[in-house]
Amino acid sequence: MIAICTECGQEAIVRKVDNGIGWTEFWGVRQKHEDWDAETRCCDAPAVHEDGSPITVWDIDEEYEG
Repeated sequence: MIAICTECGQEAIVRKVDNGIGWTEFWGVRQKHEDWDAETRCCDAPAVHEDGSPITVWDIDEEYEG
């Protein structure tokens, strides 16, 4: 998979980043909020495939599966 950074336009390495707020408590119930995004290492920006379609977290999982 070739990823293109939407910020700088260069070929980039994409990683999964958790942008959630972390642990919270609501009426005594603790929960963890996770919000996973695919971001480039160079600019921490979204990435697209060569054809212009966005790269998602599921794309990253499929790339590294056996």
